[in-house]
Amino acid sequence: MPGVYKEKVCPTCGNSHRKKGPYCCQSCASKQLTHSEEAKAKISTSMVEQMKSPERIAQTRLAREGHSVNPDDFAIAIPDIKEMPDDYDNWEKGEDW
Repeated sequence: MPGVYKEKVCPTCGNSHRKKGPYCCQSCASKQLTHSEEAKAKISTSMVEQMKSPERIAQTRLAREGHSVNPDDFAIAIPDIKEMPDDYDNWEKGEDW
């Protein structure tokens, strides 16, 4: 029958399946993945840089104090412009808005 794979046993969990490849699901396939030392160093460097951002520092500090952290706390309100004034063509700077 075309499109049907033969029955196999997943090497990670031992479940039988009829899917393409040796693993029954992505989580079983990911368990077999091992990172090289170079890849681990790149991931570590990336995480250290991310932890230095002001948003991440504030989030960590609030979490340590037991407060729930909401991304909306860091959002900046953008005002709505309902009507355009008559002299808006004469404005040259953003402060005039």
